[in-house]
Amino acid sequence: MTAGLDFALFGAAPRFSELLPAGQLYYPEWKSYQKELTGIFERKYYTNQGPLVQLLEQKLQDYLGSRNVICVTNMAVGLLVSAQALTLKGKILVPYVPSALPLAWMGLDLVFCDLDLETLQMSLSDAEEKLQKDTITAVMGAHLWGGSCLPERFSEAAKAQSAAIFYDASHAFGCEIQKKTIGSGERIEIFSLHETEILSGGEGGFITTNDDDLAEMLRNIRPSYLAPVRKIFEGTRTANARMSEAQAAITLLNLENIQKYRKTNELLFQSYQRLLRTISGVQIVEPAGITLSNYSRLICLIDEKQFGVNRDMLLQILRAENVEVLVPVYYPLPVNSKTMLPNTQRIAMNAVQLPLGSKVTPDHIESICEIIERIHENSIAICSKLEAS
Repeated sequence: MTAGLDFALFGAAPRFSELLPAGQLYYPEWKSYQKELTGIFERKYYTNQGPLVQLLEQKLQDYLGSRNVICVTNMAVGLLVSAQALTLKGKILVPYVPSALPLAWMGLDLVFCDLDLETLQMSLSDAEEKLQKDTITAVMGAHLWGGSCLPERFSEAAKAQSAAIFYDASHAFGCEIQKKTIGSGERIEIFSLHETEILSGGEGGFITTNDDDLAEMLRNIRPSYLAPVRKIFEGTRTANARMSEAQAAITLLNLENIQKYRKTNELLFQSYQRLLRTISGVQIVEPAGITLSNYSRLICLIDEKQFGVNRDMLLQILRAENVEVLVPVYYPLPVNSKTMLPNTQRIAMNAVQLPLGSKVTPDHIESICEIIERIHENSIAICSKLEAS
């Protein structure tokens, strides 16, 4: 094999014998979970606002400083329930992220907001411009990549145009803005408990709000016989949006270790920073808009001219080495979005998400960064080889 081309993509053995996953994948110890499962089976109470779900809602309220936490089956259902509670209609301003899809499924007219090239958060200037030019009834803000979209300024922009606002906070559990935890505010914020998030229930989600009337509407839409409900809303459409006791058990156990998970993420993030900063054309995106991050995502932007190969070539090579690398922004974009969302288009073509979470060690990161450095050093030979194949 040609010197410098000893990559799995070209026939060498992969660096990792098993796939190194990109998700957080934090789970409690089996013995602890087995004990909780035994309790569930002994009680013979598996869902419908059981004792573990009630306990989880209380503990999340205490942790986040929120008056109301409403647990649901998953985040997509949480979005649907929230949209119903807010009686959303017409045009909704959203970023081009997966959480927008349930709103489209409801028949809402989505207007996409561009991202900021530096922070990769929603662009406030683009949001303000579209709010002023179009009849937008609501804004779904999104806290992305362990950062924040500056919620106070987005809320002000929405209020100025009489638009409702709510937030996708799936990436943001445990993040803080000036010692104020995301999820402790007046507005609706929807969190995911998917295994890719720092706080996982295997699946699941929850909604937070300090608006008691909104919280009661949410509980009416997610019917639960044992949920404490102050007010019944007649004629409300309901959904089977209940969280299971098994989901609550995993989440409760993970919540006990959340600070350890956050610290692990931060140390891994710092390892990437130290090892990648000397490689030309690789820029780590720092969590923006927050004073405390959960470091749940490691996003890099690849400058092809400086790095030597494009992002897609990098993906090919790393995946062949059994490194699960993701494209963090949807691609391709809608046909008409190249002019509407120039920043999002550029990010979608150049961003990569590297592994970070429970399955990743500093040694793994050292190996990944060494592969990336060799790709950079041998970029001319790599490009020639790929073009010839």
